[in-house]
Amino acid sequence: MTNAQKWKVFFLLFTTMFLLGGIQNTKGIILEQVHHDIGLTMSQIGTLISTFQYGFLIASLLTGYFTDKKGLRFMMFIGASCMAIGLVGTSMAFTVMLFLGFYLVIGLGIGSMLVSIVTVIPTFYKERAGMMFNVANAMFGVGMIVTPLVLNMMFSHNISWRIFYIAVAVIVALILLVLTTLRLEKSGGMDMNVKDFMQLLTNTRLMLV
Repeated sequence: MTNAQKWKVFFLLFTTMFLLGGIQNTKGIILEQVHHDIGLTMSQIGTLISTFQYGFLIASLLTGYFTDKKGLRFMMFIGASCMAIGLVGTSMAFTVMLFLGFYLVIGLGIGSMLVSIVTVIPTFYKERAGMMFNVANAMFGVGMIVTPLVLNMMFSHNISWRIFYIAVAVIVALILLVLTTLRLEKSGGMDMNVKDFMQLLTNTRLMLV
């Protein structure tokens, strides 16, 4: 792997994990502002968080399968695109239903990106996978710490939560740009068809986990 390729992988891995941690940990802060901005009720906030997690769960279950079928870069591109669309749409939503719909798209994007970006580590760092997993999780934690501080600073200067989502969407667009220049080979997973995949999901031990 060339130095240029290495820096691109570093950027994708650590920036993505930072953003994922940040978005996950700022839902409560932002939803409090949305509650006052577009009239989101407390019961709707509960539905909103559940909808977000539905998207995350669906994407988490399907991304590994489609990564084997379509390739890692394809699924990372799909995940980042969903995140960008969801973030921009959410920032412009002035009704509860629009906010709910775009928040689902963000959940799909985050689920896809989390599974995809974790696959990058064994693909590029076979001998140091354990260390890189630790560093990536550390960046996830840094994102969880830093982004609430940034949001509180923004709110103290009367800067809208919509600007925060637009700023994150710009960073995701940069991730998409870097992704288009990165050479990623198709992952070497099992050649699984849909029937095999559905049988896997009905495995008792897997469902218990």
